[in-house]
Amino acid sequence: MFSLLFMAVLTAQAEVTHLAVEKLNGTETTRALAQLGKIVMGFDDICLYDNAGTNLGCTPMAQIGKIVLYKEGTTTLDDVESNLQIVLNPTSENLFVHGIAGEQTIRIYSMQGHLIQSAGSMNGEANINVSGVPSGTYLLQVGAQVVKLLIRDK
Repeated sequence: MFSLLFMAVLTAQAEVTHLAVEKLNGTETTRALAQLGKIVMGFDDICLYDNAGTNLGCTPMAQIGKIVLYKEGTTTLDDVESNLQIVLNPTSENLFVHGIAGEQTIRIYSMQGHLIQSAGSMNGEANINVSGVPSGTYLLQVGAQVVKLLIRDK
């Protein structure tokens, strides 16, 4: 289960107010973080619940393109770190992240919200060795953007 502590850490770091789940087909679901009671990420889907525990909807993981946390007033999701490129996803050894705004920490989280690995960026880029990370689905966070990361066996 996606940890509310994880969401609070992301919110504090990025000063964000909203969460958007963008599907591969271009559609998106956007919610104010204040309206979300919990986010549950399983192996097959992500489900959003309000503060009363009502399911607001689920999206299959296979259909998710990216998850973005952003500050209210951003006009579109394309305005949020639009130059970010993740190369070799899925990967088994090295992951390259390009187009990072400034010097930032890149974090890899398990689907349960546990920090697995972190690395810093230099000159808008990062090279992360994930050869020691077990195969599976993870979340990669760069600033306010969170994307699905697939690590596979060699």
